[in-house]
Amino acid sequence: VPRYLAEGQRILATHRVRPQTLTDILAARQAPARFDLLAVDAEEFDLSVLHSLDFARFRPRLVLVEAEDFDPAQPRQHPIFRFLLAQGYVFKGSILKNLYFMEE
Repeated sequence: VPRYLAEGQRILATHRVRPQTLTDILAARQAPARFDLLAVDAEEFDLSVLHSLDFARFRPRLVLVEAEDFDPAQPRQHPIFRFLLAQGYVFKGSILKNLYFMEE
C-alpha cells in the first residue's frame, strides 16, 4: 500500500477480510488433488501464499509465481526459488518477473 500511495494513488475504501490458506480455499471448492496450473500473483506476498499450500494434499503440475526481485544470474538466492525446489519442483525459466516451475 505505501508504494501505491507514493505513486499518487489513493485509498477509496477499506474492507476487513478473513485470511484463508490456499489449502483451505482449494479444499472448500473441492479442487482435485492434482491440477495443471497454479498462478500466484499476490503483490509481494507470493511466498506466503505458497507457504499456505499443503503440497502433499494439492499438487499443481506447473507453478507460475511473480517474484519482483528475482535475479536470473543468482536464482538460488531467491526464497521462492529455494522453497519450490524443496517442494520437488524444477525451475524452467522466467519471463520478466514471472517464474515457472514444473514438478519433477
